[in-house]
Amino acid sequence: KKDNKDLHERCTRLEQDNEDLKKDNENLHKRCTHLEQANDVLKKDNEVLKKDNKDLHERCTRLEQDNEDLKRDNKELDRKCDMMMERLLALEAAGSSSSGKGC
Repeated sequence: KKDNKDLHERCTRLEQDNEDLKKDNENLHKRCTHLEQANDVLKKDNEVLKKDNKDLHERCTRLEQDNEDLKRDNKELDRKCDMMMERLLALEAAGSSSSGKGC
């Protein structure tokens, strides 16, 4: 009779443990599903960021090239400006020496 009672209590505890494990398993499954979804979102975000980074890198490279082109153009304009200033000074010098007076 005592063995029967002990077995019954043991069986009740095991059934309760089984129910607890089922709940734990269900919760873990929900958590795993949630983490998988979050991981998918992060993967998509990462792909977007990689594309943005690539686009920014290409844009930066173009801007650096544009900057080099503008520096070269500036040098050329400075050179032309210097030449025109020399001509202007020469013309002014020639003009003042031929008339004897200024403007």
